[in-house]
Amino acid sequence: MYKSFKRKEPLALRLSHLVLRDLHVLSPLLHGIENALILL
Repeated sequence: MYKSFKRKEPLALRLSHLVLRDLHVLSPLLHGIENALILL
């Protein structure tokens, strides 16, 4: 059980890093969309 967890852990960390990176890239776009809606 512990070994399988150890094997899956890096994958989960990689996925979380990808998600965080995507959020980091998307957040300025979302802010831009929000600002555009406010300006409208």
